Amino acid sequence: MLDLWTNGIDHWVPGDQQMAGEDGYLGGFFVLSVWPEGADQTYPPRVGAELEAIRALYRGRMLVWTAVENGLATDLYFAEGIEQLTLAAEAFPDNRIPRMYLGEPIPNPVADDPDAPSWASDQRVALTALSDQAAWWIAHRQAPDGQFGGGWGDDVEMWRNWTPILLSFEDPELVAAWELLADNLWELPRMEDGYSDVFTDVEHSAEDSGDTVTSMLRIRPDDPIWAARADLLLTLFETVWTAENDRGMRQFQSTWFDGTRVDDDPSHACDTTYHARAVQPALLRFEDPTSPLADWLRTWTDAAARDERGKASGILPSSMHWPSGDVGGPDEDWWDPGCHFNPAPYAYPRFAGPMVSSLLLAAEVSGDPVFVETVDAMVTLREDWRAKPLGDDVIGSEAWAAAEMNFLADGLASHRARTGDRRWDTTIAADGDAWQRLAVGGDRADVEAALSASAEAFRWDWPAYTSEVRFTDRVLKLHSKFINETADRPTPKTSILYQTTSGDAADSSYGPVPAVRWRTHPRDIAALVTVASPTTLIAELYNFEATDRDMGAHLYRIRNGNWSLSCDGEVLLGSVVDSESAFTLPPGQLCVLEVAAS
Repeated sequence: MLDLWTNGIDHWVPGDQQMAGEDGYLGGFFVLSVWPEGADQTYPPRVGAELEAIRALYRGRMLVWTAVENGLATDLYFAEGIEQLTLAAEAFPDNRIPRMYLGEPIPNPVADDPDAPSWASDQRVALTALSDQAAWWIAHRQAPDGQFGGGWGDDVEMWRNWTPILLSFEDPELVAAWELLADNLWELPRMEDGYSDVFTDVEHSAEDSGDTVTSMLRIRPDDPIWAARADLLLTLFETVWTAENDRGMRQFQSTWFDGTRVDDDPSHACDTTYHARAVQPALLRFEDPTSPLADWLRTWTDAAARDERGKASGILPSSMHWPSGDVGGPDEDWWDPGCHFNPAPYAYPRFAGPMVSSLLLAAEVSGDPVFVETVDAMVTLREDWRAKPLGDDVIGSEAWAAAEMNFLADGLASHRARTGDRRWDTTIAADGDAWQRLAVGGDRADVEAALSASAEAFRWDWPAYTSEVRFTDRVLKLHSKFINETADRPTPKTSILYQTTSGDAADSSYGPVPAVRWRTHPRDIAALVTVASPTTLIAELYNFEATDRDMGAHLYRIRNGNWSLSCDGEVLLGSVVDSESAFTLPPGQLCVLEVAAS
């Protein structure tokens, strides 16, 4: 057991795995064996009183990580985990690891710069920490076939934590490491049909293709292999997963499917908002208004418009039953459709935000007003509730559903950034995060506070993000899921780092649409995008290096135009040609880059 924990990569097994995730070398050896005291099986086994403290050091961490990963019976796991780690901390006072779990922070040296603007120094701290962590994972955990130790199904999620450095900048080592994982995953037999052959629910089966193809479409946008894989998902969507329902509209037939078949279990007969994950890469290439994707999304607008099974008109449901197309699933309540052995994944309003983003993308591609009308109806319900928040304690009611609609802001803000449409600025200002609020005239101080909080989180507990992690889909979760049970410290939020560096208004892991990618590495630089519209990009830049930095910017929304770089009174001018610009950033000066489309 000690060898498995300490020298896990020595036990790495190449190739495919039986489970979708959780079975990598880091935690697979204990995740199904560790149970709270009193269960039939106690792992690791007792080996005598003289070794009980050593056993407690490992059992306590296994209990914590099992609960962090599975989210089941967490009170029982955490309670015994704290007991075991307390015993270990008392027995080994010089070992800081058990005390870290119990809330005593371990300082992590960071590179503050008092001469730089505070936001720039904070962003640099967080970007440096994230870069250092990624480099550690590559050096100490990545196997020859690209796995990071969590199992393929969890390893593919790691890019979501790294988007500020993977998508906003150019880190050749990180890009190569991610390509290694993505390329080798697609060499597995389970991906032969263009989608995982692990027959499970869409939340998990969509990860292999969704995370790898989405990330690689942004990292290697001109690579025809990744474009073809995204297009194959559209073919599977049209020919295997969806069909015409009783209302004559396109719909997914089940929550369980793979690349060749759809489950016929009536308890799984649902189309859900989470199904957008299965076609996520295809949505990145959605440009044809006659695409079957548009037909499917119209099915959702039809369901939203209906007053049915207790759901009020205008509310986007979490599911539709197959083959009837009725709102909800096999279970009675429209907001809690079932469709799974665990009710949580598909209950309203989970994953409604990405569906809103998809509807607005369809509006932009097709020009069909029904998509905007559907979103506008939700915004109206949300604003009516905000003005008069009554009755929202009645589950399933119109007011209750409107109270849960804080998922709207991502889609609204992304649509605004892509199109310049300002009709929903009031809702973005009320429900959006700090960067989204800044885009509609909010307080910049909120963005700077969010950057400060992320920097503060990374000033502590390096092992919590590296050597102690046992499940790679939880790399940044130990504090929010456990340590803050006994200690109140900031948890890292990489979304603010991604937004400020890329100008993307929304969630980077679902359909990322950055405004810019900086043609330079992510160390010793800060970049705060303050405006990212279809025709304008404004960003503040700060170079922490002692010498000039030759760099550039790839503009995703501006193909041709002009730029100016203002640094300490000196202004440089240049042109954007085929979305590219190049310039030199002087050291130790706050510079402002302004780009305007021609």
